[in-house]
Order: sequence, then C-alpha cells, then structure tokens
Amino acid sequence: MEDGGAARSLMLAGLMITSVMAGILFFGVEDEGLNRAPTVDSDLPDTILIGTVDSVRITISDEKMSDLSLLVTLDGDEIADLPDHNGVILIDISELDVGSHALKVIATDSLGQETSWSKAFIVHYPEESETELTVSQSSYQIEKGGGAPISGHVNHDDISTCELRWSTTEIDESSLDLPIGEDGAYELGLSNIQENTTVSLEASCGIWTETSAQQTVIITVLESESENSEGCTDPEANNYDSEAEEEDGSCEYD
Repeated sequence: MEDGGAARSLMLAGLMITSVMAGILFFGVEDEGLNRAPTVDSDLPDTILIGTVDSVRITISDEKMSDLSLLVTLDGDEIADLPDHNGVILIDISELDVGSHALKVIATDSLGQETSWSKAFIVHYPEESETELTVSQSSYQIEKGGGAPISGHVNHDDISTCELRWSTTEIDESSLDLPIGEDGAYELGLSNIQENTTVSLEASCGIWTETSAQQTVIITVLESESENSEGCTDPEANNYDSEAEEEDGSCEYD
C-alpha cells in the first residue's frame, strides 16, 4: 500500500511539474507574440505644390526601437537620419524638382520581422491658364497701297509674363516684338501694302509652364482699274471717247 501511495505522489508531482512547464512555455510564447513587426506611417501627400512643403514626417513604431534596423531611401538615395525619441524622421524635400518621386522605408526588428513601406508622390507647378490670342479681323481686302489695322487681345492669368511677336514671313525664322497693354490689348497698323500679305502672330505666356497661341491674318490686295483709261481722244473721230485719257490709236474717221 505504501508503494502505491508513493507512486501516486510521484505521478501527481510529475503532473504538477508538467503543468508548470506548460504554463511557462505558454506565457513565454504569449510574451513572444506581443513582439509584433514594426509599423511605418507618414503624412506624405500624393501631390505637392512646389515650394509649399519643406519636409515630410515618417513615424516608426516598435517594442524595441533601439534594436531596429532601418533603410530609408528617397528616389533611391539612402537617408542616414535616425528617428527621434518619438520614432519620427523628418525628410527634407525642399530641393526636389517638379516630377514624380518615391519614398521607401524598410524596418527590421530584433526578431527579423520586416515591414516595407513605400509611397510615390508628385511635385508640381501651380496651375496656370492656357495662353489665348484673338484678332479682331482675320482677313482684309484692300486697295494697293492701303492699310490693315490689326488688333486683338492676349488672355492669360498673368499678362506680365506674356510676349507677342509678329511676322510676314515664317515667324520662327524672323519676327518683331509687339507691345501688349496691361489689359492684354495690342494693335498693329500696317500701311502702304503693295501685295497680298499673310501676317502671323504668336503669343507666349507663363511663369512655370509656358504655353503659346497663334493667329493668322490674310490681307488681299485688290486689282484696281487703270488710273489712265485708254481710247480715242480725238474729238474729230467718229469713235471719240470723252472719258479716255490716253490715246490708244483706235480713232476712226470718214
């Protein structure tokens, strides 16, 4: 009987030891499970107007920040800045040019758990209106030696950035500047036009993004009647022409 009691005691002791070890293992696993992968967040927007944002914030969180391994890159270039005591890194973007960019963070904790975060964003110029160019009249019919008063308006958000030029040949090869008023109005007075003429006008405007607009004015010189009409100028002739100013040798007599 004593041997049976001793056996039961040993069995109970074994069960207790097993339970304690299982509990220790359970709590150890539970504690280990609380060590989650790092988290990465940022206030980086999708688009940024150039010159309005100097830096963006990246926030990194982990149970053991001191054991973190970090790789932070901006457009592929590594950034060596370390997080502050709040896990924040400020990334300087003040020198970025207009265009597409990418920020990437890889955070690895002491257990080898890795978090990869990345975001693409665009730096852009302010929006500007397109350049518009109008003419009051796109075609003229004039007598030889006459004139054509060309006028119109240049329209843009900022007229002070605009330039206007004109030419009667290829405007890209040769042109002259034409003044523009504060309201965008312009005038071009052509005179003593001797032949058919095509006038090309081109306006260009923009602070950040330059746009242009073109207009063409066609001037047609009409053929005028001869100033000195010809005919028979002899009053004695049968076919005398009182309106003829020059003798053409056509007079007939009885």
